[in-house]
Amino acid sequence: MNHLYLPGKSADAPLFVLFHGTGGDENDLVPLAKKLSSDCSILSIRGNVQEHGMNRYFRRHSMGVFDLDDMAFRTKEIYDFLQMISVFHRFDIKNAIGIGYSNGANLLSSLLFTYGPMMKAAIVHHGMVPRKDLPPHNFHSFPILILAGRNDPLVSIQETLDLESMYKNQNGQPTVKWFDSGHRLIMDEINEAKRWLGKI
Repeated sequence: MNHLYLPGKSADAPLFVLFHGTGGDENDLVPLAKKLSSDCSILSIRGNVQEHGMNRYFRRHSMGVFDLDDMAFRTKEIYDFLQMISVFHRFDIKNAIGIGYSNGANLLSSLLFTYGPMMKAAIVHHGMVPRKDLPPHNFHSFPILILAGRNDPLVSIQETLDLESMYKNQNGQPTVKWFDSGHRLIMDEINEAKRWLGKI
């Protein structure tokens, strides 16, 4: 898979695994990661699906209506890639922090709901419920931050509340932070993510 790997400045630097939004690529969230930690390691993965020339992680039938078969296939594809690339670059994926935005946030939640808390923590920017038909996992003590915009035209307030409930229903205690914003990433939520990371 197309990806970018940037080793950190020290052995104890955090490793961020980045998942971009629709139309992005493996470079998009690197500045965000650097704002969260200047000495971090970065693994950023480009989505393998094309939609009208835009990169995505899985297909959709229409806005907000996901192709669940393709989501399952692409989720496993990325899971297998993470196992392989972690051996190649000699890091433990269990120590990584997943960060996803929009379509990438949905893929990140799909990974977690499919395979359980396979990482150290997760930050979900403007994410939706990926699917509801997977066996439950135990998210007890797994740190997860959900960042949402009250005026987001793509992710409704109820959708964010449903995502929060899915983690809570699996023994999770997600932190949800709201902003008076739309769907784009804003500096306030990046700063909030940095504060949150300092507490876990």
